Amino acid sequence: MKILIGLIVSFASISVFSQCEVPFPDNYETLSKQLIEKLNKEGIPSFDFINENGEKFSIQSMEGKLIAINYWSFTCKPCIEEMPKLNRLVEKFGEKANFLSILPPGNYNIQSQNLQKKIESFSFKYHSVAMSECFADIFEVPMIFPTHIIIGKDGRILDLFFGTDVSRLEKLLINNI
Repeated sequence: MKILIGLIVSFASISVFSQCEVPFPDNYETLSKQLIEKLNKEGIPSFDFINENGEKFSIQSMEGKLIAINYWSFTCKPCIEEMPKLNRLVEKFGEKANFLSILPPGNYNIQSQNLQKKIESFSFKYHSVAMSECFADIFEVPMIFPTHIIIGKDGRILDLFFGTDVSRLEKLLINNI
């Protein structure tokens, strides 16, 4: 059951893209807590990622290692601005965690050389993956960029937050690796 919240709130520092069906919240922190509780109670939905080599894998196949997911868009200025800080986390924790970069749904073929060149132009060190389904619909989150989801070694959601609080992500990595 999706969490239905009726108000649409626009923040200058958070880019919003509305191709998926989840409504926008009026209280991001409350929504985050509700989603974490729900996903941990019901379990993370099973779905496949596809990497640039066409290989399929799932969240469940990565259990045993912390997973940091960054949901972002090419048009999101805060997403681009946080990339150097996120790259430093990959350099610091890359052997002990999986870092995944997910783009919004669209006509993206993750294997496309043009898309790979565009991603490389940002020098983003997260592993870029595509999904066959809308990430926002699967996790029941609004399409707010950036969104960070951190999954513990045991497959439970440690945190889910919207915006560019890289220090929050770093603390989670330090305390859970």
